[in-house]
Amino acid sequence: QWGMYFYLLWVLPLFTSWPYIMLLRDIYQHANADDGKLTNSRVFLVNPVLRWGMFIYGQDIHLTHHLYPTIPHYRLRRLHDVLREENAEYA
Repeated sequence: QWGMYFYLLWVLPLFTSWPYIMLLRDIYQHANADDGKLTNSRVFLVNPVLRWGMFIYGQDIHLTHHLYPTIPHYRLRRLHDVLREENAEYA
C-alpha cells in the first residue's frame, strides 16, 4: 500500500503538476519586465513555507540574482538588504 501512496503523491506530481508550478514561477519572476537593469525581474517577499517549496535557493530574491549572478544563493537576502539601504535606485 505504501507504494501506491509513493507513486500517487510523489512520482505523479513530479511529472504533472510540478513542471507547471515551476513554469508559473518563471513567468512570475520575469513577466511584465522590460530590458532595464533593475526592471528585468522581481523580488518576492514570501513566507518561509512558500520559500522552501517554490522559491528555493534564493529564487525569491531573483532581481538581485540577475544583478550579481556570481553571489551564492545563501547571500542573496543579505545583498538585497544592503542594496536597499545603500542604493536609492534599487530601493
